[in-house]
Amino acid sequence: MNRCFLLGVVLLGLGLSGCFRAKPAGPPPPAPDVVAQPAKPDPDNPPPPQANKNAGGGGIDLKRTIQKADAMNQTKNIATLYFSFSTDMGHPPATKEEFMEYIKSSAGKEYKSLQEGYFTLVPKAQGGNAVVAYEQNADSNGNHFVAMGDGSVQKMTTQDLRAALAMK
Repeated sequence: MNRCFLLGVVLLGLGLSGCFRAKPAGPPPPAPDVVAQPAKPDPDNPPPPQANKNAGGGGIDLKRTIQKADAMNQTKNIATLYFSFSTDMGHPPATKEEFMEYIKSSAGKEYKSLQEGYFTLVPKAQGGNAVVAYEQNADSNGNHFVAMGDGSVQKMTTQDLRAALAMK
């Protein structure tokens, strides 16, 4: 018991001794007066392209890239959930409301996107080639992410999407 107490006092003393260190005297020395010269561009090794915040000049629009990735992931999740619904229930959802009830507690983001009309669900779609859900609005290139009955995701133009929906 005395050894534990003694060890605790020693450790406490060592710990506290680091808290009361002397502060350095005076301000730090001034930085030397050096003016940085811009580096000359190397024609053999050009700099990488810069991301364009406004995305108007052909640069990378990071925000839109993230949104597209999120839309693709949600489309994949909806395709998987649609496939699961069909497997669990023995038939595809007869209505959007039936599907929404099925995913309500397990897929909050997808539920909200379907509810707000970002995605459109296609009830009673059967078969691997059938469109089961799609992005309502096309991106700037005229493409939609489309969830297929086999659980896959495809990118389709508005014209191709309309043709695929007409085939059901």
